[in-house]
Amino acid sequence: MGPTARRAWWGTMVSCLAWAALAGTVAYPLYVWVANAYQALVMRLAAAVILGIAIRQIHIRMRGDLDAEPQSRFDLARKPRARVVVIDPRLQKLYGEVLRSAKSRRHFDTVLWPRLLALAQRLGVTLQSVPVRWPAPRGTALSTIAKLLSSLERRP
Repeated sequence: MGPTARRAWWGTMVSCLAWAALAGTVAYPLYVWVANAYQALVMRLAAAVILGIAIRQIHIRMRGDLDAEPQSRFDLARKPRARVVVIDPRLQKLYGEVLRSAKSRRHFDTVLWPRLLALAQRLGVTLQSVPVRWPAPRGTALSTIAKLLSSLERRP
């Protein structure tokens, strides 16, 4: 145990003694004031409070000492590692196009709909035209786009 650890433990001991003095200062007038039948109860409660405070102070000090030590390989293995999530840029681009198509009907008609028709033709699937939402500049609903994509996924 190094000199700084000894000083810390001395501080903990002084703290425990200060709390014990405070508990004793509160318990003594109660001990004198209560009837003789309850004096033993007051002493036991004061002793329990003093012991609880001392154990708590020692627990805090030991926990701090253990946390200050370098971690073992077992402790390091228990911690989950942060995984780097890599999203394919093509998927991000398609996601952006779908969202833009949901906002703009013109984008849907000029970009996404021709791509979906070409894909449907390669797969041998026929797609029904998409109804226009009101007001007309609004794009196609995401649920409608999802139905189109799911119909492409199901092959006859």
